[in-house]
Amino acid sequence: MSAPLSKIRNDLGKINILIVGKLGVGKITLINAMFGKELAINAPEKPIEYTHENYPVSIIDTKGIEFNNYLKTINDIENYVKHCQSSNDVHSHIHAAWVCIAEGCSRVEIDVKEVIEKLSKYMIAKNSPMVKAVIRVQTLSVQLDDGYVIKPKNLEELAKLTNEYLPEDLINAAENKNVPIKAFRSDLGKVNIIVTGKLGAGKSTLINAMFGKELAKTGWGEFTQEIKEYSCGEYPVSLIDTKGIYIDFRNDINDIENYVRHCQSSNDVHSHIHAAWVCIEEMTSHVGRDIKEVIEMLSKYMSVIVVITKRSIDQGLQKIVQRECPMVKAVIRVMALSVQLDDGYVVKPKNLEELAKLTNEYLPEDLINVAENKKAPIQQDDEKDDDYFQEDEEVSDDYFKKEDEKVRDIIKQAKTKISSAKEDDNFIISGINMISKILNVFDLEIEKEFIIKISIAIFGDTETKFKKLIMFITGINIELTIEQKKKL
Repeated sequence: MSAPLSKIRNDLGKINILIVGKLGVGKITLINAMFGKELAINAPEKPIEYTHENYPVSIIDTKGIEFNNYLKTINDIENYVKHCQSSNDVHSHIHAAWVCIAEGCSRVEIDVKEVIEKLSKYMIAKNSPMVKAVIRVQTLSVQLDDGYVIKPKNLEELAKLTNEYLPEDLINAAENKNVPIKAFRSDLGKVNIIVTGKLGAGKSTLINAMFGKELAKTGWGEFTQEIKEYSCGEYPVSLIDTKGIYIDFRNDINDIENYVRHCQSSNDVHSHIHAAWVCIEEMTSHVGRDIKEVIEMLSKYMSVIVVITKRSIDQGLQKIVQRECPMVKAVIRVMALSVQLDDGYVVKPKNLEELAKLTNEYLPEDLINVAENKKAPIQQDDEKDDDYFQEDEEVSDDYFKKEDEKVRDIIKQAKTKISSAKEDDNFIISGINMISKILNVFDLEIEKEFIIKISIAIFGDTETKFKKLIMFITGINIELTIEQKKKL
């Protein structure tokens, strides 16, 4: 016979359940009953994890809460949960909590209320109400005095009930083994996408779904209050969440534009915003003035894609957006989360990878060019020179011989007029030769008097910057004073 824990979902990877309650409430008995064998024996002083090779579930027992020291015990439990939830691996998180209360209690005491409040901040019970469900269980068979046997009750139901309240990031990680964000181009360096929309449009939920983990806070009463960047080390993509556009929408849009301007002013293209997702709920019947204005503003700086969130029934919003906002590059309908309907049918996430692929098509050219330039092989200077001369097939060797003779003649006459220069002959010859060659490259005729004048101007003064530059280019070794070396 299978243990009650066999009813916990086995398609999500490892699931961790924390069990808490007052000292002597029956936590150990419940753990053993759920696994169908005796694993737990003694009450722990610190959290202890119980597992079974047949089930991908861990139940973590905690120290029993005693009224005279309950604040310290609850604080220790909270610190343990904080540590688990801080992991980047969703399978290391605590996914649900069972708070045990004995049937005979007439009320919920302050210590139990306190632990429920603390735990509700970190896991499934974070939305109102704090407690998601209550269930009565019997863990052991008990024979009454009259011989009647009370059998274990509702243990499998507890496992099934827990399935309903497992966190979204765990489910998303299983459903999106190929995390949607992976569909972004990985060859461009860091890509930044700004996500905007009306308050409650599902921006934060979309961000979590794209990364396959819960990074942004979502749910009832959770609203983004400031611009915040989300990223994951595995993927070179940042999704930037913004404050939901509401009543004072022009101020909200102004804040977004100021942020965008600041990013676009950077000299580093990887600090720019490269595309915008403007979220609109599926059930919206028109594009409001506030959304039109944010689309107009963002389209001045980047490509805008409208993301129709909470995809359900197509009522033609896609066509309305395309008609009323022609500056929008594309419109796509997405479903970020799994939703179970009343009849049991599950609507699964939809078009998340397609959103990433669609965005790839509208990334800016400067970002793509930077990436492509990095890939281009660097050609050596001597190879470039060879290519230059090879392309000009009409130029004969005789041409260069004649030009060299002309240059040598100019050099001889120039040297005789630079009597004040005390430089090495090779230095002067190399310098004048270089000037002549430069004129040749640009198809300028070599005028003897012009070259002589330039040579005198450069080499007649031992302190000219031109001379130092030519020394550097030609590589001629000239003895310099200490002061001259410092200036170089």
